[in-house]
Amino acid sequence: MLAPVFPALAQRPWWPYFLLTLGVFFLATDVIVGRLAGGVDVPPFGLGFWRVMGPALLLTPFQARALLARRAVVRRHWPILAVLGFCISALGGSAIYLGLGLTSAVNAGVVLASQSAVMAFLGWAIFRDRITGRQGVGLAIAAAGVLAVVARGDVGVLLALQPQVGDLLVFAGVIGYAAYIVLVRATPAELSPYARLCVVSWFGALFAAPLYAWETLAGTPFPYTPASLAMIAWISVAVTILAIGCLTVGALRVGAYASSQFFYVRTVFVAALAILVLGESVAAYHVAGLLLICAGIWLMQARRRAG
Repeated sequence: MLAPVFPALAQRPWWPYFLLTLGVFFLATDVIVGRLAGGVDVPPFGLGFWRVMGPALLLTPFQARALLARRAVVRRHWPILAVLGFCISALGGSAIYLGLGLTSAVNAGVVLASQSAVMAFLGWAIFRDRITGRQGVGLAIAAAGVLAVVARGDVGVLLALQPQVGDLLVFAGVIGYAAYIVLVRATPAELSPYARLCVVSWFGALFAAPLYAWETLAGTPFPYTPASLAMIAWISVAVTILAIGCLTVGALRVGAYASSQFFYVRTVFVAALAILVLGESVAAYHVAGLLLICAGIWLMQARRRAG
């Protein structure tokens, strides 16, 4: 990606790290868009629908020939592709956008940092990936970090069973995106990343459409204004297509472990953008929660680093 445009830069050793940084920056902006949406009366389910419908429409002209040639592969594997579509739409984007209307971007950014831990748990639950005792402790510590943010640093909130609904919805979105990444290994290798994304986005649109329709019938139609159209363009092109391209190329160059560390940088970008764009502030429980999450994931991945 971008190599034909910048052939000399593509040979530099720092190039894949630049792409990974750019990719997680694009992902971080999705949180800011979700928070800004409420200010211009853009409903969450409508935005979630266009989060998948936009890439589907944009990618289809470029991937139609390849998908037509591999239509038998798509037919054989449509169930897993449909599950992936559900993970990134109804369970992923729609849940996060709904949650962002009820919580701060900084909170969401810290909760999103737990994605690696959730991926490790789902890998064990679905594929029986091995989790050592040390990794289990790390998973528990990371979970404590998420709870610290959800409870706003107040244990009484958890004891009273009154957690922040917005944070829980964002965490549901984390589960969706983590499941997508874990389940990708079950998809056919014959499909390129963008061909797979195209098919998955169409399935995602099918799952997101009923939520979009219900929201519209309930009296909150999607306003097609310059601001909302700009949001659709950004989340379709930058947050989805460009981010996937940057992260895929970067991961292929430096490996899965090194590339996974860049998801922590996303939280830094979210916090910085939330302060600069939204005027939010960072509280002590944000720092405590993030430190717990990072410590837990560090323990979980220590064995992999040693290997």
